[in-house]
Amino acid sequence: MTNYGYDFKQLRELKGLSLGALAKEANLSKSTLSRFENGETQLALDKFMSALASIEISLADFEYFQEHQQLPLITEARSQIQPTKEKKAVSSLAINLAKIDSFVSKSDMTGLLTYQLGLAEEEQLLKILCKKYLSDLGLDMLLPEADIQYIRDYFQNKTFKEIAELRIFLLFSDILESGFELSEQVLLNLAKEDFKAVLQFLSDQLEDALAKEDLSRAKQVSHYLTLLVKI
Repeated sequence: MTNYGYDFKQLRELKGLSLGALAKEANLSKSTLSRFENGETQLALDKFMSALASIEISLADFEYFQEHQQLPLITEARSQIQPTKEKKAVSSLAINLAKIDSFVSKSDMTGLLTYQLGLAEEEQLLKILCKKYLSDLGLDMLLPEADIQYIRDYFQNKTFKEIAELRIFLLFSDILESGFELSEQVLLNLAKEDFKAVLQFLSDQLEDALAKEDLSRAKQVSHYLTLLVKI
């Protein structure tokens, strides 16, 4: 089983954080974090995501670091910005997205389907997202019209409270009508919460879209970045 502790330790040291300081920031015991970094144990996903948030590294950037042993250039540039003093706890929505990502990255359709079936009824948005990913992975299924309407109703005049919602919005952009665009006010609300995190997310999205030669999504994200810079 792959242990992520070694790479995490390198990133912690690159950030200039001591083991004790990070353990306190991530609400972990120093001994647990030490054993994780030394490859002796794994961290639960929610604790790992909390630890990543504490060193201000996204899951995508962590995976890039694992492969290339360096951070993306845009992340290095962002690291020069003075970090905020307060860091928010990772939301349940963000944790669920990370779990879904883990299945998608491995093309694990069985795991994704099982996870989707285990979601509660009030997590309908995530259930539909799982269906979309299952289709993308080759299940060859179309979203029912009721699901499409649910997505449109959900995002109609939506005021996002966290980046996880913004990410889901972009993932469903292909089934939303042209009228569903982020307003400057929506970005302003998110930016008030954590401007740096919003900038990082949109920058990562642009990089990903360009890497996949998805020019339509790249154009869309570029537009949102332009709005953000104007704020």
